Amino acid sequence: MIRKTGVALAITAGVLGVAAISAPAFAASGNGVIETGEFVLWKNSSYGAQLRDEYSAVSNYNDGRYFVNSTTKLNDNASSIANYDNSLGVRTYTDSGYSGSYISVLAYGQASGSISWAYSSLGGFNDELSSHKFV
Repeated sequence: MIRKTGVALAITAGVLGVAAISAPAFAASGNGVIETGEFVLWKNSSYGAQLRDEYSAVSNYNDGRYFVNSTTKLNDNASSIANYDNSLGVRTYTDSGYSGSYISVLAYGQASGSISWAYSSLGGFNDELSSHKFV
């Protein structure tokens, strides 16, 4: 009986170990690594200079957020953006609290007319963004 219990425990531990190894990793906001599920903003156009990666909605970029490895605040300083979430789009707004004019950003890899998953230049929205949410 003890041997069967020991074998059962070993099998259970083995199954749990496999489950733990195969569990998906989650993106970490603000680590400077572009990961699946994140919305990314760059300081310069054409995805240049410092970036800020966010895994969740942010209602106010003026809350002490900076581009990674930079002294430049995120609020009103982004010049290119991309959405790396495979299923959700993003709306990024000119004002905090998800208000003001906004840019629609489709899910990763998608495009429809003038709407895309990434914008290398923001035109009239350049250096104007203050919040975003996944939609």
